[in-house]
Amino acid sequence: MSTSCRAGTTALFDRGWNDSSGATVIEFALLAPVFLMLVFGIIVYGLFFATDIAITYAASEAARTSEAGLSDSERESLANGTARAIIENYSPLLKLSSATITSGPVTGNSGLFQVSIIYNFQSFGLEGLSRLLPIPTVNPSANVIVSHGGY
Repeated sequence: MSTSCRAGTTALFDRGWNDSSGATVIEFALLAPVFLMLVFGIIVYGLFFATDIAITYAASEAARTSEAGLSDSERESLANGTARAIIENYSPLLKLSSATITSGPVTGNSGLFQVSIIYNFQSFGLEGLSRLLPIPTVNPSANVIVSHGGY
C-alpha cells in the first residue's frame, strides 16, 4: 500500500509542475506594461510631431501671406489672420487658445518680417505621461523670417 501511495503522490507532484494554466496570466502581467508604454509612446509622439508640423506650416504660410502687405501693420494683420485660420483648420488637433502668435518686423533690419508661433503642448492633458515618456519640449515653436517686397 505504501508503494501505491508513493506512486500517487509522485504523479500528483508531477502534475503540479507541468500545469501551465497560470503562465499566461504571469506573462501578460510582465509584458502588458511594456506594451502599453509602447502604444502610449506612439500616441504621444504622434501628437507632438503632428503639432510641430502644423505650427511650422501655419508660421510659414503666415509669413508668405505677409509679403502682400504694404505696411508693417498690414503685414501683421495678414500674418496673424492667416496663422489663426490655419490653426483653426486643425481644430480637432490644435486649439487657437493654446497658440501664441506674434509677427512684426525684425528689429535692426527693416527689410525682414518675422512670424513666430509657440504652442502649449500641455493643453492635451498628457502631463501624467510626460513623466514616463521624455517629450522633446513642452512648447513646440516655429519661427519664420521673410523679406517683404522681395528685396
